[in-house]
Amino acid sequence: MKKPAVNSKALRQGGYLAAVTAAVVALVVLVNLVMGQLPSNVTEFDLTDNSLYEITDTSKDFLATLDQDVEIVVLAEEDATDERILKFLDRYTALSNHLSLTYVDPVAHPDQASQYDAQSDSLIVRCEATGKSETISYSDIITYSYTSYFSMTEDAFDAEGQLTSAVNYVTSDADRTVYTVTGHGEEDLSSVITDAIDKANLNLDSVSPILNGSIPEDCDLLIVNGPATDLSADELTILQDYLTGGGQMIFLAGDTLDALPNWEVLLESRGFDLVDGYIADLGSYYPQFGSAFAICGAGIALWTAAGRGSVAVTILMLIVSTTCMTGASTMLLSLLPLRFHAMGRMATVTGLLNASAYVGSALASTGFGALSENGGWTAVLTAWLAISAAGMALCFFSRGVGQTDRPAARQSRACGS
Repeated sequence: MKKPAVNSKALRQGGYLAAVTAAVVALVVLVNLVMGQLPSNVTEFDLTDNSLYEITDTSKDFLATLDQDVEIVVLAEEDATDERILKFLDRYTALSNHLSLTYVDPVAHPDQASQYDAQSDSLIVRCEATGKSETISYSDIITYSYTSYFSMTEDAFDAEGQLTSAVNYVTSDADRTVYTVTGHGEEDLSSVITDAIDKANLNLDSVSPILNGSIPEDCDLLIVNGPATDLSADELTILQDYLTGGGQMIFLAGDTLDALPNWEVLLESRGFDLVDGYIADLGSYYPQFGSAFAICGAGIALWTAAGRGSVAVTILMLIVSTTCMTGASTMLLSLLPLRFHAMGRMATVTGLLNASAYVGSALASTGFGALSENGGWTAVLTAWLAISAAGMALCFFSRGVGQTDRPAARQSRACGS
């Protein structure tokens, strides 16, 4: 029996194809290995809606002039850090040869982690040349807020702001101090302002001009926040001397009915007038309470007139009505207490209104349940219409109350020199 002839040309072609395939596979594996070693700022692009990983020119220009070595230590368990923070760190450290990135797992290496004197899930920014360091908690990078229903929502991703501020602090020898004036019933600065001052690496202190006898020499900025009483003649002289000597001041008028003639003299000397009135931000205008009652009433009326023969209309109008009921309650609890801020009763009014809302909800559930059993849903809808009309009328006729029947409070203004 003869053996089949071997086609040498076919063997050569098959061997060539096998070699090419093996080479392509090897090339693909090699490219993937090389790409896997490159930082994410080279291999990935920021396609997020809000440009989450985009770094501003301010930080880029600052890092371009960085002339001291700064180490950023990621103190967290392996795989416990939010992926967004890791990606941003790769992009950020790539902007300067003086930035380095170190990862320390406090569980796997507790002795190494202990030298940083910081909690886990944080970044430590340190500069050996100046001996200064700054700790950034993950909660400062990704901030959250709580709603009135105790649910938590993410507010912001502030990796760039926190890192640039920390790098600036550890590489700078300059210290700047902001002073707040005390002794005239001034209000405390809000946490938003104090956090911003801290983030800007500014020291915050307070001073009483009458007790101190002068403004401290290391004062770079003086803040007067809502004084309730007037300056004395000696304090007026102290502040005038401070401003004449080149000092910087921010004045925020408070909600007070007391006369402040010496404060007015001080402001007039710098070209500002302290006037009576209110400031309204039309861009952040809140709807009148009455609009919620009007929409609710319209929904109930349409529900009564056309909803009985349509399940879809009934469900839609029920959603509109209950949403407006909840909206009116939320606006009442959020906005009305602000009117009592000047009297220091904002928290008390909020608590009373909140308690009343729960009591009213319980009574309404019982009352409307009994009404539906005795008079049917027609009686319930009629009652809801009457309540909506009463609420709308009350809002309409009370719009001017509290605005024209009492002296105008001092207008909140700011001035600097």
